[in-house]
Amino acid sequence: MASLKLQITGMTCDHCARAAEQALNRLPGVRASVRYEAGVAHVEADDAVDIAALLAAVESRGYGARLLDGTDHESAGGVGGALSVAIVGSGSGAFAAAI
Repeated sequence: MASLKLQITGMTCDHCARAAEQALNRLPGVRASVRYEAGVAHVEADDAVDIAALLAAVESRGYGARLLDGTDHESAGGVGGALSVAIVGSGSGAFAAAI
């Protein structure tokens, strides 16, 4: 049994996650759960699973998909990465100090 993670892009709601999950679970030997918030599908599949078939199933629903390796799965969920924010027109030094 293989454990895989897919990054799924283009989802805008939980309904999108369910649609991607259903597409994956229709494949033989695949059990998947998709988290909209993380943009990640956790897939358990037979060892002989065709990665291209997994990606195609998600893409057939209109979403982007790629296989995540063990090194970058955290960044797909929005956790552990860097975030840069530009604040324009803050208006005062007190406001700037508060953030």
